Amino acid sequence: MIQLTRLRHGDTFFVNPDLIERIDTHVDTVVRLTNGTEYVVVETGDEIVRRTGEFRAQILALASFLQERAFENATSPTPAETRAAAVLERWAYAHDHGDGDGDGDGDEVVELPGQPAGDEQDPTAHGAEPFERVGEGHP
Repeated sequence: MIQLTRLRHGDTFFVNPDLIERIDTHVDTVVRLTNGTEYVVVETGDEIVRRTGEFRAQILALASFLQERAFENATSPTPAETRAAAVLERWAYAHDHGDGDGDGDGDEVVELPGQPAGDEQDPTAHGAEPFERVGEGHP
């Protein structure tokens, strides 16, 4: 909404700039809305156009901010989800590449570079089934 001032009484009011059909600026500035309502205002036509542009820019900036924030939230996993994904990645890697003990059952998880070793890698070591979502309190 943009704020305008009536010429006669000096009252201020707000109008949705999307409803402005045209602005006549002969002697006085007359704002005509799409529903036929006319307002004689103090502001010049250029000032109304400037305010309308600022209003639309604010809406676009807000929409961009909200979209960026939603994208960040959608692509930023929680710490528990990050840990669960790392555990499952190590578990899947071991099953795809063998566990090294020669029995072919994949019960020993292979250590990946930069990842912790030991039972904390294997979700089955804590009673979890493969691909079960691991929440807080689990490795």
